[in-house]
Amino acid sequence: MKAYFYDILKRFIKSSLITKIFIFLIFALYCFILTICFVKKDVVVSTPGVINNPSLSFEIESEEETKFIGTIGIYTYSKVSLLQYWLSKDNIKFTVEDINEDLYLDQKEELKQGMLMKDSSVVSAIVAAYKEASKLDSNIKIENLDTLYKGVVVTAIYNHADTELKVGDVITKVNGESFNNYDEFRQLCSKFALEYDYLMFSVINGDKTKDVHAKIITREDKKSLGISVDDTYDAPKTTPECKIVENYKSIGPSGGAMTALSIYDRITDGDITKGKRIVGTGTIDINGNIGAVGGLNEKIVTAINYEVDIFFVGSYNYEEALVSYNLHNATFDLVKVETFSDIIEYLNGLEG
Repeated sequence: MKAYFYDILKRFIKSSLITKIFIFLIFALYCFILTICFVKKDVVVSTPGVINNPSLSFEIESEEETKFIGTIGIYTYSKVSLLQYWLSKDNIKFTVEDINEDLYLDQKEELKQGMLMKDSSVVSAIVAAYKEASKLDSNIKIENLDTLYKGVVVTAIYNHADTELKVGDVITKVNGESFNNYDEFRQLCSKFALEYDYLMFSVINGDKTKDVHAKIITREDKKSLGISVDDTYDAPKTTPECKIVENYKSIGPSGGAMTALSIYDRITDGDITKGKRIVGTGTIDINGNIGAVGGLNEKIVTAINYEVDIFFVGSYNYEEALVSYNLHNATFDLVKVETFSDIIEYLNGLEG
């Protein structure tokens, strides 16, 4: 092998100047291609995606036909190559953002977080839909509404955290005090952070109950536990029966509002969509409030690609969505809503 390379070197030395220049350029081009394909850039690139069918997340026996009600999934790519970065940074249909190393999750961690948040989103959608539908029919109800809440589930633990908590732990108490929702959990954490360097959490993981500690980290003059949590619930017992499908076709909470609409359509009579192709984006809580999401630019482009008629967006994201709507010359109806009731009211006002 050594003799082989020595022979190549001798031939190169004896070659003409033009040949040497040509070989050098080929080698330089080869190194350049390797560099732009394999050297990574610390950015996240988001691109337009697909319309997902929210009815694949639940099962309800109903004679109602499935309507065109969709959630919007986008694609995200972390730590892309230089070539991918150059091709993406000037594309108005894409969004390129620097990675926040404090909040960075690898692909496996992101998948786990997305699944846990999807669990909460589907339950919240069921509750919101059944509450709204019960206004039309008192036979539509949730039997265990008062006992649904379990606590907050740990969906992610970031690199700077100093904690005994594990992803999937359900926190039920903070320093021995109970809470009834995510906001109360945050208030307790903030209160005790003024007095202690550590917090004690009572947690459930599977069939085990234990107490664990988490250190309060100060970063850039802000106190943090270095974790992400989300409300979590038991499965609702409903009439008519609604079963949650275990193997989701999409993950994350941003399809909550449209999942609720799909459930509402299945348990009520008539065609709430009036034959329109409807999509939307927004989280939902059990009270029907529509929350903020990301990826609005790519979601607007996706909706254009699928030629939808109506796009529902929460008030938190409406202005951002409107900028992209105008930038890409969209023609569907962009509708700002704050609650699930707003969605139903708007659709009821449409002409058949």
